[in-house]
Amino acid sequence: GYDSGHKNIELLRLRNFTVGKKLEDEEVIGSKGLARVAELISCMVPFITYLNSIVMPDDPVESGEEADTSNETAQED
Repeated sequence: GYDSGHKNIELLRLRNFTVGKKLEDEEVIGSKGLARVAELISCMVPFITYLNSIVMPDDPVESGEEADTSNETAQED
């Protein structure tokens, strides 16, 4: 666990978020069901992005530090 004296202990205790919406069976059963589910999930993207920015912020790139190029293919001489 975390040290009970951690400066952000109250935030560390907040680990779960639940987002819900009541749906009628007709909304998700049938030919338009998948599209409806995709529509509802897409509405949550900004919320999830915001939460991720708080919980998993990008490491700041210090000036002069090169960006990670691990996905680039090495060139042979």
